[in-house]
Amino acid sequence: MRTAAPGRIPARRTWLPAFAAAAAFGLLDALPEFGGSGGREGALAVARELLPWLGWAALAPAVVAVAERVPLGRPPLARGIALHLAAGTLLSIVKLAMLLPVSRFLFGWSGQGTGLGEGLAWLLAHRLPGNVIMYLLFAVGATVLIEQRLAREQETSRARLAAELAESELRLLRAQLEPHFLFNALNAVAAFVRIDPPRAERMLSELGELLRLVLRASSAADVTLDEELAIVARYAEIQRMRFGDGFRLRTEADPETRSLRVPGILLQPLVENAVRYSGAGEVLVRARREHGVLVLSVANVASAPAAAGNGDGSGEAIGLANTRARLNRIYGGAATVTLREAGGHTVAEIRLPIVGSRTPEAG
Repeated sequence: MRTAAPGRIPARRTWLPAFAAAAAFGLLDALPEFGGSGGREGALAVARELLPWLGWAALAPAVVAVAERVPLGRPPLARGIALHLAAGTLLSIVKLAMLLPVSRFLFGWSGQGTGLGEGLAWLLAHRLPGNVIMYLLFAVGATVLIEQRLAREQETSRARLAAELAESELRLLRAQLEPHFLFNALNAVAAFVRIDPPRAERMLSELGELLRLVLRASSAADVTLDEELAIVARYAEIQRMRFGDGFRLRTEADPETRSLRVPGILLQPLVENAVRYSGAGEVLVRARREHGVLVLSVANVASAPAAAGNGDGSGEAIGLANTRARLNRIYGGAATVTLREAGGHTVAEIRLPIVGSRTPEAG
């Protein structure tokens, strides 16, 4: 299937605006005739003024085609003007010849004994310069329409590319997070296959349920916070089996936040990051509403000093860096991700805008 060139106006869309403009210009030219002689002579005089403009409207696709190939106002200007003057002259001759039978009637040449050849010579001598000017007016109008259409197409193309980039980046981020988590979980299961088979079996069962939740979250643009917390809880249970009772996940989520929508697999990478630095210990996940913003935080009991950063992403784990990049792509500057030390804890905090009862959907 052939695609139209950028900014190209289909021929079928040129005639309506062209005839509307021709009628407007023609009636303006014919206004003085309304106050002149009436009757048949007056009608013929008005028609003689209106006909040249309507002729150009009929040739509008040809004018647009020239304007598309030789845009007015673009360098080199001298060459463009020369080409348009040549095209205007040629199309004017074609138009005058095309309207010659009607002109013969309007000017009454048959009663005067004037032949078609003589009539055409008269039209070229008296009407050619004016017709070239008419052509230039139509060419300017066509150029304006072409530039407007080109600007709209470019804006649409930019929006489409931005959406495709956002979707590609989201797929890439998920591709980085999900296998990373899966390999860690399988390594933990493998560690207990020989030394504690019952625990390995329980871990595999939990892992299967967790993967089901993760796959469901990955296929959706967003999930409820309650669904996201369920993923975190399953992940934490696997880690508790790995580290023993020394590891604990504590969740404090305001009831009104649990139905809010968040990007899928948002908290699990941050919890994993906290577990990586704290090892056996407690990870605290909190959720609250604050002045139209959903505030999510993940804190560990103890961490290496290098875990906290200045917010620019340097020295941070892939989970935190990917979360920041992902939220920036979805929300722009309306969402923030920070990492700080607070009371001996390392806290990763996410702030998301709330629109009504939902956060904006991903993509």
